[in-house]
Amino acid sequence: MHYSKHYSTSITCPACPICPTSSPFLTSSPYLTCQAVIDWRSRIAIPRFYRMKSVDYGKKRIRVVTLANATLEERVSLGHKLDDMLLDCSWKGIPCSPENFTKFYDSKLGNCYTFNSGQNEEQLTTHRPGSTHGLTLELFVQQDEYVEGMTEVAGFRVSVHHPSIMPFPEYNGLLVSPGFATDIGLRVLEVDRLPKPYGDCKADLKQGIEDDIYHQHYNITYNRKTCEVSCFQNEVISRCDCFDATYPNSLKVNRTVYPCEYINDVETQCMADIEMEHARDELECNCPLACRETTYLTSVSSSIWPSDAYESTLIEKMVKYNAEIRRHVVGENASDWTRRNMAKVEIFYDEFNYEHIRQDAAYTIPDLLSDIGGQLGLWLGLSIITIFEFFEGAWLLLAFFCSQSGNKTKRSEIDPGTKTT
Repeated sequence: MHYSKHYSTSITCPACPICPTSSPFLTSSPYLTCQAVIDWRSRIAIPRFYRMKSVDYGKKRIRVVTLANATLEERVSLGHKLDDMLLDCSWKGIPCSPENFTKFYDSKLGNCYTFNSGQNEEQLTTHRPGSTHGLTLELFVQQDEYVEGMTEVAGFRVSVHHPSIMPFPEYNGLLVSPGFATDIGLRVLEVDRLPKPYGDCKADLKQGIEDDIYHQHYNITYNRKTCEVSCFQNEVISRCDCFDATYPNSLKVNRTVYPCEYINDVETQCMADIEMEHARDELECNCPLACRETTYLTSVSSSIWPSDAYESTLIEKMVKYNAEIRRHVVGENASDWTRRNMAKVEIFYDEFNYEHIRQDAAYTIPDLLSDIGGQLGLWLGLSIITIFEFFEGAWLLLAFFCSQSGNKTKRSEIDPGTKTT
């Protein structure tokens, strides 16, 4: 593993989805009551997986299933509109507008809006760190439109990701609260992993992803999270003959598939079995990590906003915005209402140093060939030496026998009876 730190004079900016924490509701639905959740849980006698979940979990699942029966246009119409919730926007001090955002629908959070998605225009870059060279948003929370008893948290979820992958704000989003200015500082982390035979990562992020439901809907590249979700969804469709409304339906199914109904005991049992297998990592999903991945390290800080000195200026600006805001900020509780419904967020690079982690092979093919050559050289050298030693030994042995034969011949030429003086 090799770690290095680099400096760049300009960095491409990530995509930044903004999602209200108040998801859309079908307020006229009889299913969206706490008693309906309790009744639903009591109906399930066998799958203990659901019985272990909280009422809030069941409430969210019922809400998702109920909304899944509506068309996408109906679901979008029930959610927050960017024109209503975006009070002010600037990028590096230059004003921006809702036209600079791309909308996508999340089954749990509703309408989400991504700045710098890269779909309609080139990705933005910045040349300096700091909040004055990033994205600044002033947002209207619209708490008066929250459905009583259904939404526990007020504010927004902000995610930061590479534009080529699918965001999941509910899982990795940062919470932006009303009454605060939230600063999100970024640092780039690039990770390079080795493919086979050294590792098991996926090198080509655009091939072999036809079954990825998010690729089918949004034409994104491979990501481990979308692969796991797609594996789960395809398993539900195959075994339960319905789809989990928490995630998009697969477009490769050549038949009409409806959302799994929580009031259907067979579908609920089937869903519970698959969710239990998924929780135990028993589903056969081949979802390796990507060989090359760009992530963003975040540091979050916040302070009370607006300050007492800026509050009157903010109220004057909001009065000019629309009639709904004007109706609330002219009363006696204008200050309290402002702090409960206004939020500010700044997203920027806090430094231009980016980190790079590269996975290196501990034993490469050249190393193997070098070792083989070394071993061959060693043993071949020993073999040649042995051959020469064999010939040398044979030569010495032959010389020995020849010398012994010569000595016998000389001794036979001398008469044993002859005396010498």
